[in-house]
Amino acid sequence: MRRFLFLLLPSLILIGCESRSTRMDSLQGAFSMVESQVADIVATVNDPKYKSARDMGSESDRMGMTLNMFKQAAAGTDLQADADEIAKRLIELERLGASRAPVAKQREAAKALQDKVAEVRAKM
Repeated sequence: MRRFLFLLLPSLILIGCESRSTRMDSLQGAFSMVESQVADIVATVNDPKYKSARDMGSESDRMGMTLNMFKQAAAGTDLQADADEIAKRLIELERLGASRAPVAKQREAAKALQDKVAEVRAKM
């Protein structure tokens, strides 16, 4: 009986730890992923050694996937317009990078993206 309880209790604890709000397909979980990806992109662009790049590489791919999950989770809520605005600002940043715009403009776009994410965080 002890062995059974020894295995059962930790299993139940682990199963109960995953709440709906921390799952990646929930609104909060998807937004947390977006927030993390934006922080990575902003850190890359603000790095003193950063030189304009034609694309953001795999960071852009990951950001696109997490942003899509956030947009799906935000569909039909008050945050749907905000999700679209974040997507628009990300596309603008990628377009600036692809056109080899001055780094200062890319940093401004990254700051605008970061500000929008902070605004959405305040709403949640």
